[in-house]
Amino acid sequence: SALVWWLILRGSGLRPAPTLTVATWAKSILARYLPGNVFMFVSRGVMSYRQGLDVDRVSAGMVYEQVLNVAGALVVTAALFPFWRYEREVTAWALLAIPLIVIALHPRVFAPLAALLLRLLHRPPLTRVLSFKVVLGLLAAFAGLWLVAGLALWVFAAAVTNVTAAAFPQITAGFAVAFVVGMVVFFVPSGIGVREGVLAAATAGVFAGGGVALAWALLARLWQTALEIGFVAAATLADRLRRRAAQAHETEAGADGRARQSAAPRRHGDDT
Repeated sequence: SALVWWLILRGSGLRPAPTLTVATWAKSILARYLPGNVFMFVSRGVMSYRQGLDVDRVSAGMVYEQVLNVAGALVVTAALFPFWRYEREVTAWALLAIPLIVIALHPRVFAPLAALLLRLLHRPPLTRVLSFKVVLGLLAAFAGLWLVAGLALWVFAAAVTNVTAAAFPQITAGFAVAFVVGMVVFFVPSGIGVREGVLAAATAGVFAGGGVALAWALLARLWQTALEIGFVAAATLADRLRRRAAQAHETEAGADGRARQSAAPRRHGDDT
């Protein structure tokens, strides 16, 4: 997700350093555990401003990030639903939702919808609209991330329970749905409790009862939080090492420049 955020900024015409962007994104996600979830966006905006990035483009990028993340979750859910629970009519509507989501993301449709929603939320309008080609690429990236996340959750479930490969669609789609519901209840910090309840309800058929599903969902939250903390530490360390290396290079380059200047032969008349 951090690299996708970097791609969003590049698609917005910004050119931030990859390691710095990843570190900024990583630090900001810790703020979503505070009530309201707004602090995640505020902290990322402040850090981006201090880095000299255009705040309007960063703000527009955060809107795209949230919308495309939800859209990717819905696309994956719709695509996997027939493998989870096949019902002819529901499956048809689920598959129909995929092109409708893509159409809704077209700039001619998305721009006025985003303007209306932001106006209702008393937020400033988008200052930059991404091209449809960039949006499709980002949507594919987010959908891929949801599949990878679902695979990781399935591996985690298989490690602690006796689930089979047939459970992958249900676990992945259930996790994606839980995320979307958690976004709706934005007043709950990181959707704690809500996402676990939805995930447990969606995957109860995979495990031996709802109690096991809920215990697994809570354990998965702890596992995910531990991974996030580790990622934040690693990204911050990588950016710090990059800065030290850049400072050392600048110091060395300055010393070499002064040495060449002092070693240069004086021209006749310099002493006069």
